[in-house]
Amino acid sequence: MENAEESLINNYNDWSNSKIKKKKDIHDHWLKRNVGEPSYIKEMSTIYSFPFGQITSYIDQKSGEVGIAIEYI
Repeated sequence: MENAEESLINNYNDWSNSKIKKKKDIHDHWLKRNVGEPSYIKEMSTIYSFPFGQITSYIDQKSGEVGIAIEYI
């Protein structure tokens, strides 16, 4: 899942680390509002652990991708 807000789209001609941070902040706020407090926070990811698996809000430093992943166990 990824935020599709037009103003936060990055490309190689108009790259912005602040856009990446803003998008991650939006994801984190949405998750906190809808899921609750995270289980733990790392430098590039916020993780929510559940009996079924986990939800992770992340930044991939290599690609610049920012998203929310749901992993089932």
